[in-house]
Amino acid sequence: MTTSANTRETLIAKIREKRSEIKKFLELTQPRYKRLINIGIIGSAVAAAAAAGPAMGGKDFSDWLTEALGLDFPVWQLLCILAALCSVAAAIAAGMSKSGETQGQITKAQLADARLEGLQTLLELEQIEVEKASSIFVQHLDDVSFL
Repeated sequence: MTTSANTRETLIAKIREKRSEIKKFLELTQPRYKRLINIGIIGSAVAAAAAAGPAMGGKDFSDWLTEALGLDFPVWQLLCILAALCSVAAAIAAGMSKSGETQGQITKAQLADARLEGLQTLLELEQIEVEKASSIFVQHLDDVSFL
């Protein structure tokens, strides 16, 4: 193998390594981010639904539901607690999903992976000079410096 071929293979290996890091980041971050978003949506919806019954049905609804559930205390208290807990969970999930700009990092990582895949293909097919590919590789590393 020539020096140029060795250099090409070394750069391809570095690209594969960085793409592997990106994939691990995405495998960990995307599901967690989606869970937080879902908790926020579901928590908000449940909080609204819990508050809506007594608000729209009034005392008659509350008395009926208290009796139907066989409770020793007014159901509106339980519904208010449920609404408060779900609202707090939704607020915390929303805050956590926005902290650290997770969505922006996911987008940057996906874009960098796609660009590195293209660069890797060009190198493997010998459609780009190693020096130019090295320069492009370094530029793409800046995009995912948070990894």
